[in-house]
Order: sequence, then C-alpha cells, then structure tokens
Amino acid sequence: MINLVYILLYLIPGIILGGYGSLFLKKGSSKLTFNLKKWKNNLEVIFGLVLFGSSTIFYLLALPYGELSVVYPLSSLSYIFISIVSMWYLDEKMTKLKWTGIVLIMIGSFLVVR
Repeated sequence: MINLVYILLYLIPGIILGGYGSLFLKKGSSKLTFNLKKWKNNLEVIFGLVLFGSSTIFYLLALPYGELSVVYPLSSLSYIFISIVSMWYLDEKMTKLKWTGIVLIMIGSFLVVR
C-alpha cells in the first residue's frame, strides 16, 4: 500500500501541471497558424508545452512504484482536474452527463487500484 502513496505523490503534481499545460495549450491554440516560424512567438503554447512536458517527468517518477496497469489508469484522474480548470478559466459548461463520466472515471480508477 505504501507504493500507492509514492505513486500519488508523483502523479498529483503531474496531474496539476498537465491540467494547466492543457489550459495554456487551449488558450494558445486560437492563435496558431500553419506558419511554424510564428509558433515561437506564441508564449501560451510554449508555456503549455513546458508544463505538459513537466507533467510527463512526474509520471515517469511514479512508474517505478507500481505496475503500469495501475499507474496509467490513475493518471486518468487528470480528466477531473482538467474539467474543473476548464470551468473556472474557460467558462466551459459541465452537464450532468459530463459529471457522470467523471464519476465513472473515479470509480474505474478506484477499482483498478483495488
């Protein structure tokens, strides 16, 4: 059971970084063009990629403490965080169906850990 504590200690910061990375990628995506030279000026996309990449490092740190079949489903808890962040910062609407999906993700993650 102690391995689960280490896994969560690494995954939770990774989930938060990945969630905010996704937020910045979403915000910066509205300014993207097919001109790759202009991408270097899109600070939101660059910051989003840095945050998203940082979340991958935390995911890698969690992997030695558990089986991939446990760690990877736990990383799906990021959907919950991303949904909350998108409501706060992007004014996205959450329907009952979306909340049902999030609850099912939480139940599924709990069952995999058990």
